[in-house]
Amino acid sequence: MAAEDGVIALPAPANPRASVIIAAGARGPLLERCLERLADVQSETVPFETIVFIDGAGEEEAERLRARVTGALIEASKVELGLAGALNRARERARGEFLLSVHDDAEVEPGWLEALVAAADGDPQAGAVGSLVLHLDGRVQAAGMELLPSGFTRPAWGRSVRDLDRVQAVDQCGSSSLLIRASTWDEIGGADEQLYPLYYVDVDLCVAILARGQRVLLEPRSVIRHHRGASTDRAFARFVSRRNQEIFRAKWGELVTTHTPGSGVVAPSADGSLPPQEREPDPDLQERAQLERALETSRAYARSLQARLARRDALLDRLRRIDTRLDELTRGGWKSLRR
Repeated sequence: MAAEDGVIALPAPANPRASVIIAAGARGPLLERCLERLADVQSETVPFETIVFIDGAGEEEAERLRARVTGALIEASKVELGLAGALNRARERARGEFLLSVHDDAEVEPGWLEALVAAADGDPQAGAVGSLVLHLDGRVQAAGMELLPSGFTRPAWGRSVRDLDRVQAVDQCGSSSLLIRASTWDEIGGADEQLYPLYYVDVDLCVAILARGQRVLLEPRSVIRHHRGASTDRAFARFVSRRNQEIFRAKWGELVTTHTPGSGVVAPSADGSLPPQEREPDPDLQERAQLERALETSRAYARSLQARLARRDALLDRLRRIDTRLDELTRGGWKSLRR
């Protein structure tokens, strides 16, 4: 727990059963609050280690956090690797039977970890287990998701919250609090780094799990509160989400378009083949690849903004022509009225 001198003391067990991985894009108060909550809810029954990977901040930021936090492994990259890249890098240091992604703007509740592990222990076919995600005021933010043939996702409960008193199979749970068996993670091949910098990484992981005949579970007794989108520009977030949705659909093809939403099952292809997870295990090559993705993402976003500006200018030009014509028809009356 947080000591009087401001140090956040996290457990450092010799043999952790779970490895909590925080791929930190946001720094400062949100990340520190996330770590404080982890320290406050230390489990007596499930020993866990904490790995913080500060994405794109460099060693100076890692040293600053190490001065505030004990018991955690804290690493950083100078290059922004994105969520998938950071998770893959952190997995190399994880020792637990379970890998547990937690977002840096999440706050875990007491019993959160125990419930996830119990659900996984109770179902050997469960490759992943996700938490019930609440807004800060207690409203439900996510309780599992259904995957649509379009590649979009929607809440698993439809228009009303129900069935939140039991473990249930879902199509997908978000990476804000998502437990994945380490053996399942390695069988899949890790997170797909082409889904840069974030969005659809968790959808892709869950589909990869389902396509191998395993299950994705929602455990509503595991609860977190999430500052949704606290560290992401909304316009850029919409752009990246749409772009990664297209990458996701192109990758999975018929397996997604023929999927029955909410079934918790993805039928394998006729020949049994599955698309690979695109990742680069060599750190130097990974950084180069992600830099190239960052450049292409920025260029694509700039092109989308230029297209929006062009459409806006075309609309303004049309409105000016209409304005001029109305003024001509009314012999100046339209201009007076407009004023």
